[in-house]
This record gives sequence, C-alpha cells and structure tokens, in this order.
Amino acid sequence: MKSDKLLRLLIVEDSASDAEMLIRAVRCGYPDLVWRQVKSEVEMQAALDTETWDIVISDYCLPGFDGIAALRVIQRNSLDLPFLIISGAISEETAVAVMRAGAHDYLVKDKLTRLLPVIDRELRDACTRRERVIARNEAGHLLETAEQSRRALLSMLEDQKESAEALRESERYLRSTLDALSASIVLLDDQGSILLVNKAWRDFADHNGSNSQVVSEGANYLNVCDRAKGKDSDEAEAFASGIRAVLSGSSPAFALEYPCDSLEKKRWFVARVTLFPGTGPRRVVVAHEDITERKLAEQQREAIQGQLIQSQKMESVGRLAGGVAHDYNNMLSVIVGYTELALEQSLKTEPLREYLEEILKAATRSTEITRQLLAFARKQPISPVILDLNNTVSGMLKMLRRLIGEDIELSWVPEHDLWPLKIDPVQIDQILVNLCVNSRDAIGGVGQIIIETAKATLDADYCKFLIGFAPGEYVMLAVSDNGCGMDSETVSKIFEPFFTTKELGKGTGLGMPTVYGIVKQNNGLINVYSEPGIGTITKIYFPRLMLQDIELTTIAPVKVPQGKGETVLVVEDELLVLDLTEKILGVLGYKILSASSPAEAIKIADSHMGEINLLLTDVVMPGMNGKELAEKLITVNPGLKCLFMSGYTANIIASRNISEGTHFIQKPFSISQLAPKVREALDD
Repeated sequence: MKSDKLLRLLIVEDSASDAEMLIRAVRCGYPDLVWRQVKSEVEMQAALDTETWDIVISDYCLPGFDGIAALRVIQRNSLDLPFLIISGAISEETAVAVMRAGAHDYLVKDKLTRLLPVIDRELRDACTRRERVIARNEAGHLLETAEQSRRALLSMLEDQKESAEALRESERYLRSTLDALSASIVLLDDQGSILLVNKAWRDFADHNGSNSQVVSEGANYLNVCDRAKGKDSDEAEAFASGIRAVLSGSSPAFALEYPCDSLEKKRWFVARVTLFPGTGPRRVVVAHEDITERKLAEQQREAIQGQLIQSQKMESVGRLAGGVAHDYNNMLSVIVGYTELALEQSLKTEPLREYLEEILKAATRSTEITRQLLAFARKQPISPVILDLNNTVSGMLKMLRRLIGEDIELSWVPEHDLWPLKIDPVQIDQILVNLCVNSRDAIGGVGQIIIETAKATLDADYCKFLIGFAPGEYVMLAVSDNGCGMDSETVSKIFEPFFTTKELGKGTGLGMPTVYGIVKQNNGLINVYSEPGIGTITKIYFPRLMLQDIELTTIAPVKVPQGKGETVLVVEDELLVLDLTEKILGVLGYKILSASSPAEAIKIADSHMGEINLLLTDVVMPGMNGKELAEKLITVNPGLKCLFMSGYTANIIASRNISEGTHFIQKPFSISQLAPKVREALDD
C-alpha cells in the first residue's frame, strides 16, 4: 500500500547504482520521496547539520567508512533516527554485531521484499518514541507549571491573608494537571501515605480489580506494597525499598520494570519514583507508565535476529549440498548403471548376483542421502503436478503399514472435498515416510499413528504467534503419535541438519530437515507440537491452489520402453558416465555416437552421413554448455530432439537457461529412469 506521506531518506552508499536500486524500491511505497546520497563521514555529518531526515539506510562496507561508523555518527549527534544496515553479503557474527550496536534492522541487497514493511515499522516506532518524549516533557512542564502556580499562590496568600483558599485552589489545579496525564501518578508524603492519585491510576486500579486501599487517599502505600510481597516478593520488595530510599534521601530516584498478568492480556509497566520539587515537606511522586508496545517491539527484533541466524545456517548447508551433488551424483550414476547392467547379464543362480544386489541397494541409499540434502536446501529438481492430497496419501498407506510394523496401528482420517494442490507427489511420499519413521521410533512398541487431512484457514491473530506464518487458505496434512514425545529444547533443534536423538548408526539427522526443505520449497508452513510422555503432532500447511475446473493428474506405472534403432549422440565430459550411458542405450536398442566434449560432438555431427535423432548432453561442460551445443547443432539439423542431463542442483541448471518444459533427467539415473526420458524426448 502506497503512502502519501513525504519521506526524507538519507542514503550512506558509495555505489550510484545500488543507491538508485534502493530509491526505486522505496518509491514503490513512498512516491513523495526526498533523498540524498553521501559517501563519507564528512558528507554524512554535513547532511545531518543542514537537513532533517526521517530514516537512514547505510551500506555496511564503504571505502574508508562502514555501517558501524555511520551508526556512531547518528549516536554522536544524539539523533533518534531509524537506522537500517544493508549489504550484499554478511556473516552471522557481523549481522548480530550490527544489531547489538544499535541498528534497527538488517537487509540483504538482493532480497528487498522486506524493505517497505521494515521502513513502515520503524517510522511507526520512531513516531511512538517521539510521542512518549513529548508526553514526558509535557508532564515535566505541567509539574513545573504546577509548582510555579503553587509558589505564586503562596505569595498571594501571604500578601492577601487568604492562604486557605489559595492552597485549595492550588490543590485543585494540581489535581486537574495530574488527571490530564496518561501515566498513573501517586503522590506520597514523607511517611509513605497517599496524598492524592490521578484519574489514570484510579482507572487502572479499578480495571485491575485492586483493593480499594490502593487508591484511597490517606492509606499507606508502603504497607500495601509490603502486603503484596507474598504474591510477587522480588518486585514488590524491590519497589518498596526503592520508595523508602527516595523518602529517606539516600537515593534521588528509583525505577523498576515489571509485568502485569492480571489484566485481559499481559502488559509491561515501568514505575519511576522521584522527589516532588519544592522547599516544603518532603513529597514523593510514583509514576507508572505502560511500556507494552516497546517490549513487544524488542521481542519482535529478537525473533527477527533468530530467523536471520537460522536462515544463514540453512543457506550454508544448501551451498554444501549443491557443491557435493554434481561429482557425487556422477560417480553414483556409474555405480548404479554398471551394477544394473551386470545384473541384467548374470544368471539368478550365480553367487555374485547377491553381492551385486547389495551394491545396488547401497548405491540407491547413497542417492537418497544426496536427495535429502538437496531437499533440505530447497534445490532438489521437482516435477509438480496438480493432485488430490487424499488420493496421494491413500496410495501410500499399504507401504507405510509395512514400514511401521504390525504392533503400531495406523489410522487414516481424511477430510472430504479437499482443495487441490500443485506439488511433486514424490515429495509427499518423502514427508510421510520421514514422519512415520520418526513416530515409529518414538513409540518403540505398541502404539498409534494418525494421518489426517483438512482444509484450514489461518487468520492474522493465529499467525502473529508463529514466526513465518502468513494468513490464508491451506490444505493441512498432520501426522501424530502417542510416542515418547520431546521437550521444548529438542523441538527447537529438530530442523537442524544432522541433529538426531537416535543411537549411532540409526539416524542421519536429515529426516526432519528434509521435510522442512520440502515444505518451504512449496511455500508451505510447518509446526511441531510435542510433550514428553504424551506424543508428537506435526502439522503441515500447503497453500490452496486457486484454479477453476482443475483436472487432476494421475500417475501411471513406470515402464521401460525400448528403442527403435534411432541414432543418439551422447555428449558427456565425464568418461565413466559417457561409457555407462553408451552401454545402457545399446541395451535399449539405440545406435550410439559418443563425444567427450562439445567440440568433438560438433565434428561428429558434421561428418556423420546418416540422421541423428536425439542429442543426449550434459548441461555443464568446459568450453560450451549443453544448451549452447544444442542450439548450434539444431541450426544444421532442425529436426534434432534434445534431452539434457546433469548432477548439479536446480538453481545451477536454471542459470544455464534450461527452463521448465525442457526435457531433462537428473543424475544419477537408472535404466528404468533413462529409458522413458529418451523415449519421451524422441516422441515429443
């Protein structure tokens, strides 16, 4: 939503292009914008001396100057300006350091979707702080005015001998002045007895259900505090001691923050005890100010810091998974492929066949570990389809029952007429297997697992208590058990990669991170509830697919189609994978031309006398990528079909212009996976 308010923005940035990027982003919400770019401490100080600004956005790294130094300039000038740090990349420790130094928030340059909400929030917070300062100044001014009035009245009483009426008038004026304040005020004499209270204090005490003695003038406030020690000994005792210290003159003032749980909802207050100005008998003013909004803002900032740290942890593991995937998947392709070829050519009675089958099982398991890492990092290539979640779960029940064993009852509670989803059905299988295996291990004997689906509408009131949740309509998938459960500390760690409570060798610590990655990859939400000795329930919310007359996709059984003698040009710079792919295609009935580089492939295509029906090429190769090679060969052979293969993650593949809809197969692949992909590309 755009604001019609004029925004005055000071940008501390040495790059003109980055400054222009920020200006464009801010103008989306604040069209009426006045801005100025500075590049050094001198320019920044000059801008602060000559103009008034609403907010400061500073790059973290500048030549001879940085974001922390810019923040120190603001603090040195005693300016209450919202200050945002922005950078292209920053470590976890540096991000935490700039927040602790006093920055109001931290943003990444290539992720500016939070910029406008952060600016809106900080402008509101700054406005609230200014209003509180004004209110405190007004209170001080009113008290000062009241004292001046009192002195004037006393002087007039001495001159006119009408002291009694003048004192009553002064008291009425003081009462009306105090009643105008929003803070709750109590005025005590030197013995702690209540001389007067203002309207805000009476209203608070009545709303809070306090004893009438608390608001009765003439009651001893210290006695009331002493009686409250039994309910809240630490705060009540500290408060009473602070008042006595000010009354005795051993301390000039005292302040204490405290929560109040007896209202409709929890609120926080700060109580300040000061001497009442004047030369007469010692008087003490006790003021209680509501600071709930400030406390909530502090909690929100801590939550944002936690989200930043968790996000950086996940990004680090994502980079690790992406780097491992390519080389690791190439080697797994060779192991799986040659083992399958050996099994095809061996007799069932041969002793070595059992060993080959075990090799294939181990390689397949290794492939699953890589895919779990990629799923956690949200970089696993997926094939989403429109589906009915109930049908997908129903198709898994038989396998899940075998997986969890006979001692555990598996209950299926679907809600009918679910909204449709668009998701890779294999990912639903991964979620159910991981959650059911965790539940089985948590039960460890006889027990029950319940799988449920439902339509869910999450409102703003619900979402504000859960970090990352957004209001909307969702399809919920829940898995619950009556196992051993977890404490809150364990629940807080379950999405961390490699964290496991299982014995050594019985868990990789990738199950729940895999589920988390899949949920986030599909823009979903996840929440885990657990209590020791009672059980665990995991609720996953996938966004409802907002389409009309959706035709659901059915998943056909996988076949292994054979070739019809077509010629396939295979291009792969990894010789082991190239040799394996040749053998697989030969077994399937294709004619093969092979090349270990794009340059060699071009020479073969130019010299080949017959027709080349299909190009099967790796995506990432030295000298020329697969997409560029395909475009070059198609110019001389317009009917050439293309199938791309890669062991890299989805984001690397996309950077090579291999877009959605292009024929593609992820390494490692088996014969049963490659055969239909080749046939599909040829028949397209």
